[in-house]
Amino acid sequence: MPLSINFAVTIFESKIYVLGGEGLKGVIVQSVEAYDPVVNSWKEVGTFAKPKRNHASCSINGKLWSCGGASSLLDAKSSNELVLVNELF
Repeated sequence: MPLSINFAVTIFESKIYVLGGEGLKGVIVQSVEAYDPVVNSWKEVGTFAKPKRNHASCSINGKLWSCGGASSLLDAKSSNELVLVNELF
């Protein structure tokens, strides 16, 4: 997993998912990455339609969700967007 801050993280289907966040030099990323502890490796499994940081994620009834967040460094207000993440991969 690349160095990142302000991301969301959730355990889903026995893997750890890291969603969005800010990468190097404050670039907001769109990636959804999963860590599989069985094979001890990270893999990019999908991308958001737009970059996302400072958001929340959760797993409910077999679905991985992301909500809120901002898509720019200038946008201090969180969106009211709700995304069904596991449909991205």
